Amino acid sequence: MCCSYGEGGDTAVQNALLLTRTAERVYLIHRRDRLRASKIMQERLCLQNKAAIVWNAVVRDILGNSVVEGIHLENVVTGEQCLLPIAALFISIGLKPNTDLFRGWLEMDGGYLQESIRLSRQPTVIGQDRDIEPPWRNQMVSVAGEPRKSFLTSLPFSS
Repeated sequence: MCCSYGEGGDTAVQNALLLTRTAERVYLIHRRDRLRASKIMQERLCLQNKAAIVWNAVVRDILGNSVVEGIHLENVVTGEQCLLPIAALFISIGLKPNTDLFRGWLEMDGGYLQESIRLSRQPTVIGQDRDIEPPWRNQMVSVAGEPRKSFLTSLPFSS
């Protein structure tokens, strides 16, 4: 199983749809009760039987030592907490590097994930978009291909 954690816009939905090509099941974790993605993208996601949306939830912790084994979720409305066993985590967070979740777990530099995370062949299986890389690398022209690059990087570790 795989998990996509994002802001709920077109990019997050597109990333989740891409992951359904190789993953057994994809969960799109979203902190609100509706997506900001366009109507057509939402319809495509709803028609995909390998995808599910977890509404009103945020990731509180990533479980596992050398590999991702699961995530700890919290419902932002009820406060209820649960464990979701997954084997991969793909994050699409938007333009602000909302990377507090990774502090102490992944190497960071000034709030941004270090490039070594993406280039590593260790099976941590965390896809990284350009939006959580250092600003000097965050160029809008190259952002369009980054979700696919992260997705392709994670393919060897998918089941």
